[in-house]
Amino acid sequence: MAEYFIAVNYNRKEFIDPGSIGLPYYLDSLHNFPMSGLLIYLMSTPISYEPKYKNQPNFFKGMWYYNLVAIIGDETRELEFQRVGEEFKDITLEAMKDYRNSNLIFSDMELSYIDKLIDAEEERRLLAEARENGELD
Repeated sequence: MAEYFIAVNYNRKEFIDPGSIGLPYYLDSLHNFPMSGLLIYLMSTPISYEPKYKNQPNFFKGMWYYNLVAIIGDETRELEFQRVGEEFKDITLEAMKDYRNSNLIFSDMELSYIDKLIDAEEERRLLAEARENGELD
């Protein structure tokens, strides 16, 4: 079995998990689209004077700027990986939505791909919530 990876921000106690939006957990997912763009978006300078960013959500842009961020695996850092999953907040879906609306992605195909990931994860979360509430019995 291959090692699973997440990106962790130790300052903010948050993490990005490709698997939480239906992508493979492997390292490839973090350094390919859309996760690589999301990580750059999070770690970029939060200040921007470019007009294309005005009136955009950009809440997550630069949120991880100048923070202690690491990529950790579930095999090489097993206990740390488990602790992060239990004690830190997964911001993947919310950050991906913000990145999607940031005016940084120009390809319709890439936007459509992100939309499908977001929609599928939101549907999974709604189903899980309905199961917990006994609404699907």
